[in-house]
Amino acid sequence: MIEVVRIIYSRDRLRRVEVFRREDGSFGFKEDWFSGDPLERCWINYAVRHSESFCPSEQIVLREVVGRVGWLNELIAAGELIEGLPRPIAAPHPPKEIGGAIVRCLAAFSAWQSQTGLCRHIVSENIELLVAGLAICQYSDDPGYYLFRCDANWRAITDTYHDSIAEAKSQAEFEYVGIGATWRTMSRS
Repeated sequence: MIEVVRIIYSRDRLRRVEVFRREDGSFGFKEDWFSGDPLERCWINYAVRHSESFCPSEQIVLREVVGRVGWLNELIAAGELIEGLPRPIAAPHPPKEIGGAIVRCLAAFSAWQSQTGLCRHIVSENIELLVAGLAICQYSDDPGYYLFRCDANWRAITDTYHDSIAEAKSQAEFEYVGIGATWRTMSRS
């Protein structure tokens, strides 16, 4: 017997993930899409999209779900906090450089921060979209600054170019609620 322990829906409610517990105590999940065809009007499983998961706890299977279901990644990256789902946490010791650019300022997200919804960055579906922090960086041969949206390991996911640090911070505030109060200036040593 399988017990469904959680159902997570997409914003449009046309996709869902069911997290379940098996009789042996292991956890797994399946992803479905809703067919609106008048002759079907039912949930259909994406049987070939995911290999089967056998996880020892609900917490671990939820990490699997977030890492393997693109639309759920996008919900979390858009700032939606879904109970029980992991929020990316930036590594406590950020690098002095990201992609060869010198880090000038950093802002790590906390659980209460979210996107404003005023700006959207499109990246390849294969790239993890969970943003854990922001970094303002500068290449040694470039007068401008890059605002990097970073994963939990401070790897750049997307970037925008700005003429000044103030402009980059303004863009960050435009995209993320309350991020302005969290900036940390990095030493230039």
